[in-house]
Amino acid sequence: MKVSPATLRLLLPVVLVCSLTLFTPAVDAEESPEVVSCGKETIVIIDGASSPDGRYAFGWTIHKSMPDVKDVDWREVKTDVFSFLARYPVENAPIVESDHTGYLMLNAVVDRKSGTCHLLPADLVYCPCTNHHSISVRWLADATCVVAIDSRFCTSDLQLIHLGKESMVVKDLLPQATSVFEKAIADMRPLAPALHLWFSVAQHAKGPVVEIDGFAWRPKTEYEELVGTLRLDAASGKIIGFSSKDRADTPFKDYKPLGAADKRLNEVYQQLVGRLDRAAVMKLRNEQRQWIARRNNEVFDCGLAEAQKVQDYERHADAFREARNRRALELTLERVSALEQQLKALSGG
Repeated sequence: MKVSPATLRLLLPVVLVCSLTLFTPAVDAEESPEVVSCGKETIVIIDGASSPDGRYAFGWTIHKSMPDVKDVDWREVKTDVFSFLARYPVENAPIVESDHTGYLMLNAVVDRKSGTCHLLPADLVYCPCTNHHSISVRWLADATCVVAIDSRFCTSDLQLIHLGKESMVVKDLLPQATSVFEKAIADMRPLAPALHLWFSVAQHAKGPVVEIDGFAWRPKTEYEELVGTLRLDAASGKIIGFSSKDRADTPFKDYKPLGAADKRLNEVYQQLVGRLDRAAVMKLRNEQRQWIARRNNEVFDCGLAEAQKVQDYERHADAFREARNRRALELTLERVSALEQQLKALSGG
């Protein structure tokens, strides 16, 4: 069949439109979240939170906390999660300001094979649309996982979860981990208002071990200082050991002049301890601990003040460190002189 030139001119725009429709790829198309039905529960699976074999997965759901609110229409979550959560404002993980709540968010572990799920406590939850909110899930053998929830750059929840055929055992690891690290940074506490934990799972000869690195977060200077590593048995959650790294009471050990001054300070201090009675030694120890805390506070403020004067952002850390070290050396030498005077007085000099 022959087509006239006039007909071709009429058909050409239609052909171009069809070609663009067929072959132009979608741009910025969001993938719909996986939604799993577990009996009466509907769970939205968190991306990247499934076990290696795909059987288990970590997710979230919403329950009504008030009888007079509307039922949740789970079909809406597949279009836009943020809009969905804005329509059903939850009390324990709000993402938008609302005077009307009536819903509660819960996290859950799903067993895709059996079609069942286990709901977690509602006091601390991971909400996928909250700013500065993240979740880390590490799966071990025998249906066990470690879950950490971070909010505002601090670990707010750390759980060891064992899944059985019909039950779930949840062990809160955060209190014992926090207690260990709090003791390690006792002298540093005024300088480190937040403790951030970062965990991994290592395979040892006797089984998997949960390794938790603790960092003292310094918001004003925007860096974290490693405190140490805590090791827990993955099966029981019991502490295996703790190794201290870059202890907070010696944050200037990389500065050689201060290292020499600290060495001299320790020598004079030990000589004094050897010359004093028990009561005087206890008094001296208390004074020394208070002096260390005051020194660390003062040198931190000094370093921060100097760093804020620097216009070049990349120089902030160097300016902070240099000013901190200089002031720490001055204060340490003053303390050495004061203790030497005490020692001289005891010697009758």
